[in-house]
Amino acid sequence: MRLTTVLLSSLLLLGCKSGDFREDCGGLPTIQINEKSTPIKLPILHNFSTLPIEGNVATSLEVALENALQKSEILQYDIVVKTPFGMWTSQNTEDGVEKFYWASVGKMFTAIAVYQLVDEERLKLDDRVSIWFPDFPHAERITIEMLLQHRTGIPSYNEFPYFSSFVPEPKPDEILNFMREQKFYYCPGSGWNYSNTNYVMLGEIISRVEGTSYQNSINTRFASEQTSFLSLDYDSYPSDVAVIAPIGEPQRLLKPSGPYAAGNIVASSLAMAEALESYLQSQMVDEARLKSMVDNVYQMYDSPMYYGDGIMTYEVGDDHWIGHSGGTPGANALLVYSKNSQAIVAIAFTGKGSAESIANSIFKVLE
Repeated sequence: MRLTTVLLSSLLLLGCKSGDFREDCGGLPTIQINEKSTPIKLPILHNFSTLPIEGNVATSLEVALENALQKSEILQYDIVVKTPFGMWTSQNTEDGVEKFYWASVGKMFTAIAVYQLVDEERLKLDDRVSIWFPDFPHAERITIEMLLQHRTGIPSYNEFPYFSSFVPEPKPDEILNFMREQKFYYCPGSGWNYSNTNYVMLGEIISRVEGTSYQNSINTRFASEQTSFLSLDYDSYPSDVAVIAPIGEPQRLLKPSGPYAAGNIVASSLAMAEALESYLQSQMVDEARLKSMVDNVYQMYDSPMYYGDGIMTYEVGDDHWIGHSGGTPGANALLVYSKNSQAIVAIAFTGKGSAESIANSIFKVLE
């Protein structure tokens, strides 16, 4: 799935009630949304083995991957599977490539950084964004948690052709200065729409609270010399990152650094799998915070996917996943844990295909 563009026509599928407009909110509508809690019990208490998966299971995983690749136009890829009984990896990369672009999966790390700042008593989830953006429309109504959950009503900046002319990618202040002039979809807190603008704003808040760049804050919190993980500086594209390669699509190439706090992470699949493992075992945020990030999840349009505080949950048949998806023309990524398989799958690739389909094939082998 591609989580980069949200259209108003999709928003209306959520059920805008005719005539339900808030005069105290500039005449904006309120939207009916589907809310629920995830059935995955957190934290995950079992351990994940680093011993290699061998024998029949490894063979079955190789066959499942080969069948999935035959249905795709994938060029380079990096896949890691972590289970209680072992780990399996598969890569196809050009010389020198160590990292892939994870697109919107990066939102998960923005959200975890926010929660860590809450733990440090430097932020509150109910803080109003008017503290940092007093001139932004409806800022006194928008909370930090609404930004995390995509419940502000602010459109996603990449929906606007205005930004397609930016070379290099627009800077955060350019994005927010433009978006303050755009009409909201609904009154903040009353609906749901996926918006990269929310996370750009969160990145700026993290930067101001920390007194350093968003990128430096994320790298300080999550990267080390031992991990192949990097939040990219503005307008950068390291040589060890797989080149984003659209197939049959005329869109201009996206620099991985462009989306900022909405998704500027490049990393190996192993680094991402280890990060999800630490997160789910409440090593990044305490148990109460971990659970609260998925206490209430909101249906993403009419799909079997739901969004919490920077975390997605998925209903896949009788299985449930938790993690995040990401994609842009020419690259796709997925970082999820499966309840039935008790396994983590981290997938990133260039070209064209479905990371979710590959993950589903892998999880079926492991069940």
